[in-house]
Amino acid sequence: MSNDEDAVKLFVVIYDQGVGFKHWALFVDDREKFIVLHAIGSEGRFRFEERKSNARESKRDPELVELATIDKDQIPRLRRAARRQPLNRGPGWNCQDFVLELVQEAIDNGMIEVDDEKVKEIRGKMDGFE
Repeated sequence: MSNDEDAVKLFVVIYDQGVGFKHWALFVDDREKFIVLHAIGSEGRFRFEERKSNARESKRDPELVELATIDKDQIPRLRRAARRQPLNRGPGWNCQDFVLELVQEAIDNGMIEVDDEKVKEIRGKMDGFE
C-alpha cells in the first residue's frame, strides 16, 4: 500500500432479500466515488453489472463485511477483472461465487492482501454453509 490517502476500503456486501439466496456484491468505498461490482440474474442467466452506488445508503439494509484496503490505482484493475470474470459456471453458481472468485483473483494478482481467516469468515456466510 502506498499510504492511507491512496487506499480505500473494500467490502463484501450481503443483501438479505428475504427469499432464496442472499445477494452478494463487492463494494469499493472511495469516500468520493462508490462502486458496486456484482453478478445479477438467475441460475444460468447471470450477467455482470457495475453500479456507481453507495451500498451504505441502500434501502435493503445490507450487511457490510470489511474485506481489505485497496490502493486507488488498483481499482481500474479490479474493475477489469470483474468484467472478465466467467459467469454461469454450472448448476448452483450464483452471485456469491462471483464475489468469492473475484476476491481470490484480486488476492492472487496482488491487488489486495487478505488473511486466510478473513476469507474463511466470508465463505462461512455463504448460503448453505451454516
